[in-house]
Amino acid sequence: MKYQVFISYRRGSGEQLARLVHMELSNRGIKTFLDVADLGASQFGEQLQQCVNEADHFVVILTPGDLDRCAGEMDWIRQEIALALSRNKNIVPILAPEFK
Repeated sequence: MKYQVFISYRRGSGEQLARLVHMELSNRGIKTFLDVADLGASQFGEQLQQCVNEADHFVVILTPGDLDRCAGEMDWIRQEIALALSRNKNIVPILAPEFK
């Protein structure tokens, strides 16, 4: 299934906002990928990367402190953003209140 939008977020802090964005876009008929809803809680790796590759747009949910862990090369948010950049995706950041 080809998704129009891939939603990237930090578990815990950004999950509620990610679910809200997913629901709003889906209600408007936009095929939106959210990992927990579409893959389950334990499937990542190549399947997740394939979904980023297939999506036309990349939405990243940013809540306070979310980018602090991005210094580590194995961080999932960092990897997803890097892949979206390398594939020239349209990247849309959604900043939660108090994000710095």
